[in-house]
Amino acid sequence: MIQELCRSCPEKTSSGVVFFPGVLEEFPGDLGEKHMAVLESVQAGFRRQKQVGFYPPQMSEEEWQRSVRENTDLAKNNTLVRRSLLGNSLTAVSYRDLLRESSFRGIFDEIAEGLVDVGRTAQSLSLPDHSLIAREVRVLADGFRSGDTDKAMEDYLNLRRHPKYGIWGGFLDRLSDRERALKFDLQAWSTVQKDSLSQDFNTWMRIVLRGMGRYPNSDIMIVDAAGFAGLGAVMEWQANTQPSQPEIGERVGYLLNFFDNVSAYKTNKDVKPKLEQIAPEEVFDRFSRNGLLDRVRRAITAGHEVGHAAHMIPEGADLRLGRWYQVLKEMYSDAFELWSVLKYPEIVISRTQLPSAVYFDLAFDESSIDKRRKEDDITDPYPYAAAAKINTLLNERAITRSSDGKYTISDLNQIREVMDAYLKGLVELTNYASQSELENFILEHSSYPVDFLH
Repeated sequence: MIQELCRSCPEKTSSGVVFFPGVLEEFPGDLGEKHMAVLESVQAGFRRQKQVGFYPPQMSEEEWQRSVRENTDLAKNNTLVRRSLLGNSLTAVSYRDLLRESSFRGIFDEIAEGLVDVGRTAQSLSLPDHSLIAREVRVLADGFRSGDTDKAMEDYLNLRRHPKYGIWGGFLDRLSDRERALKFDLQAWSTVQKDSLSQDFNTWMRIVLRGMGRYPNSDIMIVDAAGFAGLGAVMEWQANTQPSQPEIGERVGYLLNFFDNVSAYKTNKDVKPKLEQIAPEEVFDRFSRNGLLDRVRRAITAGHEVGHAAHMIPEGADLRLGRWYQVLKEMYSDAFELWSVLKYPEIVISRTQLPSAVYFDLAFDESSIDKRRKEDDITDPYPYAAAAKINTLLNERAITRSSDGKYTISDLNQIREVMDAYLKGLVELTNYASQSELENFILEHSSYPVDFLH
């Protein structure tokens, strides 16, 4: 069943690159092979970084906070965290310094040349958008050659238009907000864009953001993933918002990538079974009709990424809020996905399908919580966000949950109003809370009235 519904299921190369054979078959000529060569080069760089002390697995939250106080360069953009040779301290290494190390210089040159080769191949195949491909890969290659990751990201975002067969490779700007403060950075992905869906969701996103009085210069791309490397292969993204640094996003805009085939695969594997458990039988039966499941999952998942673009985060909030910063970001987007679909259903979903969207959202959240229970991963921010949102709705009696885990919803307007107030409260926490205040809020809301996480 999953094989039929997901378009293609993920496979892995011996190096760890995740790829989707059914999507790669769509590439003309040997363009797909050229994309895979770039992903393999990026994977080699990612593996090399782990071999020489980056992503230190024993780094605790306490060590991270202490080290940042002693060396603020650790928390700057464009630095990696590396354990010293003696093993007793953390050091900051800039991407430009990394390029000076001979083993990395060769790998990054290989990535840059592979990207340029993608452009040459597109031109030789006379693809209609080969000039778009050439501009895209040139910007990315320059980032690997110079180590100036901010400029590479800004130049990429400023392209505004991206080709049908797209590739992205580079350094994830800064993600130091999980419990162990790992600064994952190197990743790549290859995609095939779905033009008409991208146009529809861009229209919807602008309606949502305008309604909030927000005018970020942002775009959303609905794509099928052909492959992931580096951090992308670890995470197997359903969606990803670039950049993760709010200061860059506010200046040049955001690009929201929605990996449609990955979303379909994970929905059918994880969310649909949970949906059958938590929704009334007649509600669950509707999801098998007329593509409802696809429409609802796209609306909810895309709404989550739009939430990242809508969430205004003051500079320094990540250091002020510590390990709970990432949880707060996901709490905002998790609430935003439901609020935005209920308030602005136009284009992506009809009003008659809104109850189905709410049930899907609850099933999505509960599947995230189940994953945390199975893997016992206390660093994953999503289950905290999911539990806090569901408990907020339960506390306000906007939904009910029976002893066997079945949900009942009655008033969609009340659900929207509760989420509206909840989002405003999260904005206050973003702007003013201390780490301990945020921690108390999250732990309280994720454990009552239902202690989902234990």
